[in-house]
This record gives sequence, C-alpha cells and structure tokens, in this order.
Amino acid sequence: MNKISNNWKLRTKWILTYSIMVLLVSGTMAIGLYWQLRAAQHQALRERLHDIVSFAAPLVDGDFHSLIRSPEDEAGSFYRVVSLRLKSIQDTSDIIKRIYTLRQQEDGRIIFVVDVDPVTHANMGQEYLRVSPLLEKGLTSIPGPVVEDSLYKDSSGTYLSGYAPIYDQFRDLDGVLGIDIDATTVIASEDQARRTIFMAFLSTVPLSLLLGWWLALYLTSPINDLMRGAERVAQGHLDETVPVRSGDELGVLAKTFNKMTTQLRQTLRGLEREITEHQRAEKVQRVIYRISQAAISSNNFNELYHSIHNILGELISVENFYIALYDPASDLISFPYYRDQYDEQPSPVKPGRGLTDYVLRTGHPLLATPEIFAELVQQGEVELTGTKSVDWLGVPLRVDGKIIGVIAAQSYSEEIRFNQENLYLFEFISAQAALAIERKRTEEALHKNNERYRALFEDSPISLWEEDFSGVKHILESLRQEGVTDFQSYLESHPNVVAECAAQVKILDVNKATLVLFEAKTKEDMLNNLAFVLDDESCTAFQDELVKIAEERTEFKLELVNRTLSGKLIEVSISWSVVPGYERDLSKVIISMIDITDRKRAERELKERKLYLETLLEAVPDAIVTMNANHRVMEWNSAAERLFQYTQEEAIGQDLDDLITVPSIREEAAGFTQIVISGGSVSPTETIRYRKDASPVNVLLAASSIMMGGELHGVVGVYTDTTKLKQAEAALQKLAITDPLVGCFNRRHFFSLAERELARVVRYKHHLSIIMVDIDHFKQVNDTYGHSVGDQVLIAIARRIEDLLRSTDIFARYGGEEFVILLPESSAIQAKQTAERLREKTEEPFSINELEISVSISLGVSCRSGEDDIGIDALLDKADQALYAAKRTGRNRVMTWPVAR
Repeated sequence: MNKISNNWKLRTKWILTYSIMVLLVSGTMAIGLYWQLRAAQHQALRERLHDIVSFAAPLVDGDFHSLIRSPEDEAGSFYRVVSLRLKSIQDTSDIIKRIYTLRQQEDGRIIFVVDVDPVTHANMGQEYLRVSPLLEKGLTSIPGPVVEDSLYKDSSGTYLSGYAPIYDQFRDLDGVLGIDIDATTVIASEDQARRTIFMAFLSTVPLSLLLGWWLALYLTSPINDLMRGAERVAQGHLDETVPVRSGDELGVLAKTFNKMTTQLRQTLRGLEREITEHQRAEKVQRVIYRISQAAISSNNFNELYHSIHNILGELISVENFYIALYDPASDLISFPYYRDQYDEQPSPVKPGRGLTDYVLRTGHPLLATPEIFAELVQQGEVELTGTKSVDWLGVPLRVDGKIIGVIAAQSYSEEIRFNQENLYLFEFISAQAALAIERKRTEEALHKNNERYRALFEDSPISLWEEDFSGVKHILESLRQEGVTDFQSYLESHPNVVAECAAQVKILDVNKATLVLFEAKTKEDMLNNLAFVLDDESCTAFQDELVKIAEERTEFKLELVNRTLSGKLIEVSISWSVVPGYERDLSKVIISMIDITDRKRAERELKERKLYLETLLEAVPDAIVTMNANHRVMEWNSAAERLFQYTQEEAIGQDLDDLITVPSIREEAAGFTQIVISGGSVSPTETIRYRKDASPVNVLLAASSIMMGGELHGVVGVYTDTTKLKQAEAALQKLAITDPLVGCFNRRHFFSLAERELARVVRYKHHLSIIMVDIDHFKQVNDTYGHSVGDQVLIAIARRIEDLLRSTDIFARYGGEEFVILLPESSAIQAKQTAERLREKTEEPFSINELEISVSISLGVSCRSGEDDIGIDALLDKADQALYAAKRTGRNRVMTWPVAR
C-alpha cells in the first residue's frame, strides 16, 4: 500500500511540474508573439511616417519660410504660400492629422511658425508646449528626417510625430517641419491581437495537463529497476552502475551511488599514479641537485657541460645532445658543447631559421616530430640545417626571464622517439641547467674582472685608495636608529663621533701613484705615516664626507689639503665611489686623488683679477669691450654677451671687427679703429653691428683709447642697443596707417593716399574709379559661428581681394564689414569688371577652423573721368549709393553709379 502511495506521490509531482512548465512555455511564446506583432506594427507606422516626412520636407520653400518672422507676417503672401504648400501635403494622405512648422528662439523656446490645423490652429510665435525627447536637444540636433520612438495621446486620439529640417537658400537651418499621423488603427490592431493570442493560450491548457500526466507515468515506470540497483549496491557490486531514469529522490540516490563508485575507482587509479609520480620526482630532484653541485665543483665550462649531458642521460636517451648560447652583444649563437653522431660542432653563427633559432625566437619548448617539422617548414618558420633527424627536442635556457640559450637532443632512429613527457622533463631540468651555466659564467667573469681590476688599480697614473667603510656605516646607522636626522649639525657638535668614525676606516691598499704623490718609498711607509699626511683641514673634509655617506650617496667629490712625507702641503681633489655590489655595507670603496695645487693657485689669482674686472664692467648696463693695441678683445662683459650673442670664451682674443662687422661696413669700422688706436676717441655715433647669427643690430657707439705713460695700452668701446627704439618707431608708423585686424590700410590713410592720387588724375586728366564693398548678412556669420570666426572671415575676404588687385590699387577697410578700393587709370567699365571678379572669387567657400563657410559681397562702383570736377568724398558717396542699390535689389551683385530707377 505504501509503495502504491509513494508511486502516486511521484506521479502527482511530475504531472504538476511538467504541466506548469508547458504552460509557462506556451505563455511565454504567446507574449513574445504579441510583442513581435506590436513592434512590427509600430515599425511599419514609423517607416510610413518617415517616408511622408522625407517626401514633404523638400516641398516647403525654405526661403519663403525664413521671411516669416513675426505674427504680423501671417497676413502676408509668404505665410500664405507656405500654408498652402502644407495643406497640399496634408491632402496627399488621409492619415496626416496635423502638419506645421517650428522654429527655435535664442532663449531656447520652440514656437509655431505655420500651422494649417483649422480646429486647434496655432498662431505664428505661439509656444510649442509638447517638447518631445527628439526636440529637447534643440532643433539643430535634427539633421534629417526623424520619427518619434513612441506614440502620444491627447483628448482627440493617439498620434505619432515626425520631423524634418527646413533650410534656406544659404543652407542655414530655419526651422523644422512637423507631421502628426493617426495611430488609432494600430491601437485597435493591438487589442485584437491580444485577444486572439489569449484565446490560443487557453486552448493549450488541456494539452499541457495531458502531456504532464503522460510524462509522469513514463518517468515513474523504472522504480523497480532502481530498487534492484540499490540491492546490488548493498551487495558490493561496484563495477555495475545503477541506471538513472528519473530525477526524483530515487534518481538522486542512483546518481549519488554512481558518483561514489566512480570516485572510488578514480581514487585507486590516482593512488597508483601518485606513487609513480613520486618516484619520478625523487629522481628528478636528485638530477637537479647533481647539476647544481656540478656548477660548484666543475673547474671549467667543458667539465660542467659534460656533467649536464651525463646527468640528463640517466633520464632520457640523449646520445645526440648540444648546448647553444646566445650573445646579444655580438648577435651570435655559439655551440660550446656539441655531441652528434653525424654533424661536426658548428662555428658561431647569426640567428637564422633552424630549430634552435626557432626556440630562441619564440621562447617556447619544442618537440619537432617529422609531422611538426614539415608543418613548420611549410609555414616558413624553419628550414633544415645539418642532418635531418627523426625527432628533435629543445627547450630555452632562462635566467631571470631572459633567454640565454637552448639545450637540445635529437634522435636519428625510429627506435628512439621522444614524447611529451620527455619535453616536460627536459623543460623542468633546463631551469637548473640554465642557472648552473649562468653561475659558472658569472664566476669566470668575476675572476677575470678581479684580475683586470688589480692591474688597473696598481698601474693607474692617478692616486687610488681601496678602503673599508663598513665600520663607519655601522656607526651612522646606529645614530639614525637613535633618531638623528640632521647629521651636519650633530657631527659639528660631537667631534668625538667624527674621531670614532675616522678610527673605523680601514685602508686596504694604495697604488704606486699614491706613493709618488706623497713621496713615500713603500706602501708600509705610507700607511704607517697617515697621521702626518692628513692635514688639520682634512678633519673638516672628513666630516663633510660623513654627511654625504649618511645621505646614502654612493659617489661624490671633495677638495682638501694633505701633506707629503717631506712636509710639503698639497691640495688634492678626491673622488669617493662605492664599488658596485658593496652599496649595503660599504666594505669596498675606491678613492682617487689628483694633485690640484698649481690649478688652485692659478684659480685664486684668476678669481681676484676676475672679481676686479666684473665689478668694473658689470656695473654698466651697456656692452663694454676692451681691446689691446692689436685690436684683440681682452674684456667682454655680460651686456656684450647679450647684445652680440658671443660668450666671453668665444670673444676674448678675437679681432673685434671680425666678430661684429661684415665686409660692407668694414671700412667704417676700420676708420673708427684707426681713430682710437691713434689716441683719439669716437663720440656717440649711430651705426650697425652684427650678432653671432649674422643678424644686424642698431647701436650707439662710443670709443676711446687707453693711454698710460704716453703709450697706447688698449681701447675701450661702449655699445648701446637702439634696436627697441627703432622697432618702436617703425611699429608706431605702421599702426598709424594700417587696420589692426585685417592688415590693409585704414580709413585715414586711404583718404591721404586718395587725395594724392586725385591730384595726379586732375593734372593728367585720367580716369579714377572707386569700389565700395560690403559683406552680405555678416551679422548671421557672427551670430552662427561667433565673432572670432567672423574676424577670420573678414581677414580671409581681405586677402582674396588683395590677391586680385594691382600693385597700384589702394585697398582699405572703410569700417565694420565694409572695404573701399581706389583704382587709378580705370574707367567705369574696367572698374565693374574688377568688381565682378572680386564678387565671383568671394563666392568660393572659406575653410576656417575646419568649418566650410560661404558668404557673398555686394559692390558699388563710381568713376571720375578726366573732365569731371568731383572730389574723393563725392566719389565715395556715389559708390555708396550704388552699393546700397546692390543690397536693396537682392545682394551678391555689382551696381554702377548712376543707378537705374
């Protein structure tokens, strides 16, 4: 009874589970189908509205639309033309419910311009309150036809809105066209689809329950099989699995039993593998230890390489084996150890396309079986070098992430084949082999460096001291741990600590040059008399030395006074440097000494003389140059350096005229030189001299001879730079006649030149024409792009005008965006032809700050014949009247005075 009850419980569970699952799937599919239908209807509606907006936007006259600017314009012809066009567009489709145009104000508000809806008509200037997500970014964010993503509802129904930009003749955005279409049919279709899909879902409920009942019967039928399987488990038959035919409690029990059986079998096999791996690991560890010991016990590289070969041979068949090392300095691969039954040991070679080079290049281990080798050859990665092997096994030798070479083995017999396990073992052991090789290389390099160091130390022509400062380091570190941070002040107040540190310095060795410097016969003689050699000043220098050591500096220089064994005081320059590798304990420091006694004496004399001259010469702001009787520079102050760009080192000893004159003024300079060499003087004179870079400089020159006891001892010259004064004069003159923005003549200078040209025309009875130029709609340029771009447009137009004018024409900025051109010897016809060329050239777009800007100009022309008696003001007035007529009649044209009525 209980068995039957339990079976029915399982069936009930599965009936419920599968019925609910099928219902969920059906419901999900129904909902997905509904949303697909709804999205397709919305997309079709949006695409249709997009087509309507795309078709309608070009039909709106942007030029007429741009002329509707105020509510009063609703009664005008432009508003009527645009509204009729909108009405005709609306009549083309019965789904268009409203069509209108919008414009954005400077304060960001969006207003109606033209609205043809007779029911809810919006007047021009009325604010458009339904600002959608598309319009929130501003009308300038609508570069082409766009449609709203969602529908909107109001009291009269459900609608979808679309927009398209409206451009005027200058391709400026004047507003957008808006179209609202009826979406009621879409809403009705959605309701019908929702009802239909719901009814279809209800029809699947009986089928879902029937399918759940059948599945439950099917899944509970293998219960007897599961019970028998449990009995076999209880009897210990681990090799036979229990069939899993359900996912309920019995199914979980069967899966758990099978998993435990599988894990037990895997545990037994893993234990066998672990024993084998442990034995192999012990063998590998012994090999690694023996390679490490070989690096220590080997007397040379050959012995080390032979040991590595023999040790590897105990694990792998490596009868044919070699070691390749790469030297990046020479870019060569050498083969210091090479054992092969066919090939001879290769000489060092550049990296190529062999298998060794491939491992060096990629940094990856490689087991090159015949198949892998053929594939690499086909890919162009390698090529055959030497005798072809059956298998080739190679791994990189790495030390600190850097590849130093390759160890490789190869087999020429089908009986000896390498496998992946051999590759792993080879790779594992290669790390220790690389360390052993690198350690041996380091030992030999260190031995050679020590021998070289001793030879360089002993035979150096400079006095060298090898000293041990480890005791000093210990004392200073103890003081630091006690909290001492200002070692300068501490050592000054604790001379006993300085003496203690001095006692800790150990002099390990001195070279031959040291014995010569201090007049000692032997090293023992030198070391036994150190107290006599070190002068009192050396104690102060040693204190400075301790401060630098406390600052953890590894090298520095000092100057101090010592005494030779004969008692002579010598000044020396010492260089204190820690030998690399001894930075932590300072147990090896090299100190070099150079005798600078003569140099210091000369420096003191030079310093005294230089101080006197600097005091004398640097007090004067002008360039002062003194020369000897041969006109060679003796003194050259800093003002002279700044003026002529020659340093003192470059100028002293040179002939002054060779430095600051050129052949064209050499005669003048020679005249001044002759005057002062003869005992005279040169009063302040304006002249030109030249800098080091050959650029001229205006100077005021004054010079006189230096006479002592009636004899000429030298010459002194004073040069005052007048360049800035000259430049200021030139700048003022230019500012007086040019426009500061565009660089052409200003209005005042134009009248000055025009009156002069008029006088010449009157004298010779020739023609004279004037062209007035004004930029059309220039305010729109400033409003659209900003005043900085507007200034660039002004400059660009001025350049184009200048390029088309003759050198005799006079071009000036008249004011704002107006220019004036005076054309000597030009009739009215010639002047109009010139004006037309200027107009056509200006129509070409300007590229400014990565913007392409198109503007036009209007021009007015007036002309004075040889017989007329009118002045410049009258000519300008006539040209201005012609210009006004050109702008009044549509702009971008040339008009000649008199203007036709």
